[in-house]
Amino acid sequence: MNWFDKLDIRLHISVLGWLYIFGHSFFLVVAAFGFFLLPTLGAISHNPDATMMLSVLGTVFGLLMVVRSQQTAVKYFAPQPK
Repeated sequence: MNWFDKLDIRLHISVLGWLYIFGHSFFLVVAAFGFFLLPTLGAISHNPDATMMLSVLGTVFGLLMVVRSQQTAVKYFAPQPK
């Protein structure tokens, strides 16, 4: 019952690779969006407290999204010991 040949498996692996690349790129775009948008909204409000809080929140959110993206990449693409 060999349902998949090498060509099918090669196709599925390449599609899966592109899906991982797209997913990680999406997390990085969301991180950049949060990192720049939240402090900008605080600066537009002309409220020093809001600017400080949104700057901290934007930085933490952006860093967490970058870490999340990198953790997933390391989990699936790092060489596994034999």
